[in-house]
Amino acid sequence: MKFYHVYSVDPQGSITGDRTIRANSDDDAIFEVRAMQRALETQIWDKDRRVARIPAHQG
Repeated sequence: MKFYHVYSVDPQGSITGDRTIRANSDDDAIFEVRAMQRALETQIWDKDRRVARIPAHQG
């Protein structure tokens, strides 16, 4: 398993929160974060590599 950093980003582009998750792959990390249905944009990072940018959940 790998550790991924998950950052919440407000509309001004500032990081407002962060957490670490464990996942087997980039795809698993993306699936897990999408399931959270976060109210802010979320970015997933693997060390210094951005894995994904997920828009805020609308709904």
